[in-house]
Amino acid sequence: MRGFVRLPLGTVTLSLHLLVPVVAAGLWLVRPDLGLGYLLLLGSVLAHEGGHVAASLLLGGRTAEIRIWPIFALAKVPRISGRRQALVALAGPLANLLVAGLCYVLVRPQSLQLSAAEPGSFLVTVNLVFALGNLIPIPPLDGGRVLLVLAGRDAAPPAETAGQGE
Repeated sequence: MRGFVRLPLGTVTLSLHLLVPVVAAGLWLVRPDLGLGYLLLLGSVLAHEGGHVAASLLLGGRTAEIRIWPIFALAKVPRISGRRQALVALAGPLANLLVAGLCYVLVRPQSLQLSAAEPGSFLVTVNLVFALGNLIPIPPLDGGRVLLVLAGRDAAPPAETAGQGE
């Protein structure tokens, strides 16, 4: 994969696009709170995708990859069948809810806001938005994947099946 640094972590590979640190550094130079906000946002995205990967591995998947671009991320997991697809789909939003809850308990923010000047509040807000937004029942969002499984259809997104047989 061109433009990515691959970090093997056991059976999981973390692929980071080379522009991610450039964007983070650029934002940090413009305004340090923007750089911090971007890094916290990436951490929340990584938690979400990590939830998908963890569920896949717990359900019998042998390998997985998390790809992170500057404004997007994707968990590439082996194809699984049936209702287990729904469990993998729900694991991302669940991971975000866990991060939001943990940050809320640890920091006790007075309000929810999208300001990196208040990192705890920022993490609670971002993770709640990620969790709830991804549960909208529209493919390719996680909620849409669950809806497809409940309707008896295959919910594996094309990215998960790309490269099958390689």
